Amino acid sequence: MKKVLIAGGCGFIGHKVAINFLKANYSVVIMDNWHNYNVHNLRDVEKKYQHRIKRLKGAFILQRNICNTRITKQIFKEEKPDLVVHLANFPTATLAHKQPFFGLEQIVEGTLSLLEASRSTGVQKFVYISSSMTYGDFQTPSVKEDHPQNPKELYGIFKVTCEHMVRSYTKLHNLTHSIVRPIAVYGPTGHDAFVITKFIKATKSSEVIKILGEDTKLSFTYVDDMANGIFKAATMPEGNNESFNIGSGVSSKLVDIAEFLKTLNPDVTVEVEPADPLYPKRGALNINKAKKLLGYKPEYSIEEGLKIFYDSI
Repeated sequence: MKKVLIAGGCGFIGHKVAINFLKANYSVVIMDNWHNYNVHNLRDVEKKYQHRIKRLKGAFILQRNICNTRITKQIFKEEKPDLVVHLANFPTATLAHKQPFFGLEQIVEGTLSLLEASRSTGVQKFVYISSSMTYGDFQTPSVKEDHPQNPKELYGIFKVTCEHMVRSYTKLHNLTHSIVRPIAVYGPTGHDAFVITKFIKATKSSEVIKILGEDTKLSFTYVDDMANGIFKAATMPEGNNESFNIGSGVSSKLVDIAEFLKTLNPDVTVEVEPADPLYPKRGALNINKAKKLLGYKPEYSIEEGLKIFYDSI
């Protein structure tokens, strides 16, 4: 039986990825520090983690911080994973902007810790979950993987730095890799800082949906589709030493999403404010490469995903 170690495997996307591996009869080891990033209510964070853990029966879960290099290397020596999937991360770019040194430690140093542990213990493949924020402002409505990576804020800079680190370990140490660039993932147990989570909660409580930028649009991706794409990139040989955009393949304006949510609760109101200058102008990720090489196909439309999320609260 093959063994996978998932860093951040109790997280929003991570626990869904872990479920995919469990269903595929992998031995699953999870490292997760259950951090609230100093901004989220600790009780709410623990509630979400407990909800996710109930679905991870059969996984070996370790509440550990990947930035502790000694403990990380010891865990790798004891568990001997064949495959590492790195999802441990800051949940939003805003947090990295507000806590830059903490962001640098968790994102860059944490990745280096996992890479070194992988190199020294004979891991066969390292899968890094990057971000569409590495592209900076989208130069075209639909962005391919060869789009220039010109991040405009620290989160994107940290993530693209890690991409270079991962590729260097392939060149220098023959550590096979895959890189996945997600975009705007949403769904049940998503972080309270996520825009769709804010919209859904406002709709449920008949409060105000606040939109930052009338023309702001993103390729919102339901969490199950994202987890499926990551699993395929991790397990298929066609994903080796490649980078993939994983998303819905289409973009939606925030104002249109708000209008749809008003059909679920007509009492909700909408306010439009100026766009956040911290975030780049984005649109859709071109997912043709993932479709061709991995057979990836998103299953949830934005309306279906929003309805599932709304009903889950």
